[in-house]
Amino acid sequence: MAILITTNSIAQSTSNPEEYMNYFLEEFDSLNSNILAYQNSINHGRSARKVERKRIELINSSEISLNKFKVSNDFKGNNEFKKSAIEYFSTINTLLKEDYKHIVDLETVAEQSYETMKEYLESQKLARNTLSKSLNELEESQNKFAAKYDLTPLELSKPMENVNQVIDHYNDIFLVFFKSNKEEGYLLDAIGDGDIGKIEEGRISLKSNTDEGLEKLTNVALYSGDNSLVEATETLLRFYAYEGDRMQLATDYFITLENFNKVKEAFEQKKESQRTQEDVDQYNNAINKMNFAVEAYNEANEIMNKERSSLIHNWNRVAEEFKNRNLL
Repeated sequence: MAILITTNSIAQSTSNPEEYMNYFLEEFDSLNSNILAYQNSINHGRSARKVERKRIELINSSEISLNKFKVSNDFKGNNEFKKSAIEYFSTINTLLKEDYKHIVDLETVAEQSYETMKEYLESQKLARNTLSKSLNELEESQNKFAAKYDLTPLELSKPMENVNQVIDHYNDIFLVFFKSNKEEGYLLDAIGDGDIGKIEEGRISLKSNTDEGLEKLTNVALYSGDNSLVEATETLLRFYAYEGDRMQLATDYFITLENFNKVKEAFEQKKESQRTQEDVDQYNNAINKMNFAVEAYNEANEIMNKERSSLIHNWNRVAEEFKNRNLL
């Protein structure tokens, strides 16, 4: 507590411009490092709800700094830097109270569809951009103050810019992956339900989405030339496209199953003494076709399951390594 009183008194009474500027920058450095840590916790895959306590702590910290700034003096009639510091900390406080609270709420439904995931990620981007804009204004004000009094300014916005570039790249690619991943899920659900119409719709939709995704990947801006995520996603999308084609076997299986059940029902409705050789041949032929369809589908499904598991594991590994390399 004694330290806070001392630094606040410096801002109230000092005639030293460096001490005055550093008073605000020390508060900035402390809070901003925690803001970056909070964002990185979310960006590294930790749930926003799991770091909710951190958000509340940051709200309290920003309010303490804001109250201190509001009662601090101008510097020799110059209040531009102080005003920018107050505006920046006010922006942080509002973002944490409102925008990030909304983000926490959106997280609960983000996985439900591509649209909800896109909204969730766009809300995060909007919050980051708002923070960056306010930070740039603070940095500009600091530079003017430093130039006026022949001081060396600090580089305030660079760490945030780097984080934003990394996350923008990651999220752009993640949405491409997520969209096709969800479409594959709808196809697998249709196969599980044995719904031939939905299976065919799912196969067509999956192929269309993977083609669209592969096209988007060709236009994604890389971060520092790092194309690891792009390559991993391309590999996975090509698997989805192949899977969409290969799951024609699922349609064939269910069509064959329907036909077999019809033949079987008709065959069993006849007494053994009434069955002709043609009936027996037709029934045996249906059994053979059914066995072939089952074997072909099961074999393809087993291969697909193994390949899918391997590629998803690889994508998650590459994504985690990308974030570990490039995030603070």
